[in-house]
Amino acid sequence: MKFYLLYILTILGVFSNFQPKLQAAHLVGGTMTYEYIGDTSGIPHHYQINITLYRTTRYTTFNGIVGPNVCVASSCFPNQSVNMAIAPGDPQQGTPVGENANCISPNPNTTDFIEHHLVGHVVLPGVCSNYSFKYNMLCCRIGFNNIANVSGGPGNNNRLEVFLNNTRGENSSPQFVFNEAVINLCQDQNVSINHFSTDADGDSLLYAFDYVSNGVSCDTSLNLTYEPPYTFNQPFPADSLGIAIDQQTGEISFKSTNASGNYIYAFKIEDYRWVNQLNAYVKVGSSYIEGWVTFAGSCRPSVLEGPSLSTNEHPKQNYPADILNRMEDVLLIPNVDTVAGSGAFAEVSLHTVSYNCLSNTIDLYFQNNIRCNSIAPNGSDFRILSPDSALVPISAAIPNCTFPQTTDHITLVLHNPLPGNGDFLGSIRTGTDDNTLINECGFDMPPHYTFVIHSDDCPVFSVFSEDLPSTQMRIYPNPNNGSFTVVANGEPHVLRVYNMLGVCVIEENGRGEHLVNQIELTPGNYIVRVEYLLNGRMEQQKMTVANK
Repeated sequence: MKFYLLYILTILGVFSNFQPKLQAAHLVGGTMTYEYIGDTSGIPHHYQINITLYRTTRYTTFNGIVGPNVCVASSCFPNQSVNMAIAPGDPQQGTPVGENANCISPNPNTTDFIEHHLVGHVVLPGVCSNYSFKYNMLCCRIGFNNIANVSGGPGNNNRLEVFLNNTRGENSSPQFVFNEAVINLCQDQNVSINHFSTDADGDSLLYAFDYVSNGVSCDTSLNLTYEPPYTFNQPFPADSLGIAIDQQTGEISFKSTNASGNYIYAFKIEDYRWVNQLNAYVKVGSSYIEGWVTFAGSCRPSVLEGPSLSTNEHPKQNYPADILNRMEDVLLIPNVDTVAGSGAFAEVSLHTVSYNCLSNTIDLYFQNNIRCNSIAPNGSDFRILSPDSALVPISAAIPNCTFPQTTDHITLVLHNPLPGNGDFLGSIRTGTDDNTLINECGFDMPPHYTFVIHSDDCPVFSVFSEDLPSTQMRIYPNPNNGSFTVVANGEPHVLRVYNMLGVCVIEENGRGEHLVNQIELTPGNYIVRVEYLLNGRMEQQKMTVANK
């Protein structure tokens, strides 16, 4: 009883000492995790508690933040009180929050967030299956569009709470890799909110919404009431498809409506460990986030048109307008304007991507982050045409994600290095995933976005350089649609087909008559070469693939 009284008096004292200042702090959310540090300290059951608090300064300036202690409760031992201090190196006044997927234009309601990092340490008294670390953030909430019973004042103490079961070994809770707790998004767009986490113990993670609650005391909290049609697991204005959570990455995705305003939500990541004796997963921990999302119609101009190549990495250069003639649908190219001249002397400006000779990769950098799940791994979002309009095969697109959700760097993997020098025309279009590239604010890149890949100083290989004697080799039909038969002698041979840039597009082993069925070959001229394996002799003939 003395312990509980001491704890209540401590909390009341903290509220009494700091309430006048913190009523103006306007805390809008926070995160809570913990780490087992006993392996380093040598102290059994030794844990570090980590809290990040978010606040808005649009009402007042605030020069420091401390809060109540963390209460550690369980059914096994008396409650403990853990002092939370500002993290080493963290300024008293906090640090400004970055854009954090800030898709809307700056205004006083959306750009003035500060974060504070608090750290505490506790030695738990022993093993227990239901430890809870509870933190009641000092006041005060401000109004939200999806919550009914929120009003200003010291009674609105945001509750952060995480769970630990150390009966299956010590445990660190999931740690956020990229923490989007304060986000500004556009109305009527495809939304993606990232809470991807990692687990140091290699346990399985389960992502889910939770109730937003107010903390009353260590053992008492009050779930807030949601305004219809909002609920704890549908807390945002979403279209009829609702809100989905990717269980592998923790990505929250939905299509926002035309509703505007501020919306609060709670999100938890539960940590499950496989126990052989039970042949089952057992919950051993959790992490928690209370977040804030603002929806507005004033989207930043830089994101409205979708992704674009980085001008710093790929500066624009002028090219004769007829460079575009190799495109099938030149009139649909969205990012090309005539910049000089007219008629036969017209020029266009295009991003220019440099190419390293003999490399089978091409690196593309973008002005804004691209959602990784909008990139088709097979490279079908991209198309490359050689100077003679031949299609350059692409094997894959590597997204280079720093975390699973977004990237500003995509690597194209080519089937073969670019075959020679010149200006290769690249374009971005709808891939086999049924979309083009999508930026982090939900805007698509218009199909047929076009750029130039410039190759120079590369060695040129020509399949015409060898003066081969006339042969009995025959190709029929010729011209054909990519399906043809090569008649050679009965010796074992390798048949190779080269395009006019010297790139080998077909390689097959055979003997005697050789049937080739490659109807995906691009119309144009090719060289068919037969190399006999026993004596090294070669034969070749020209072949034409006609328009299909």
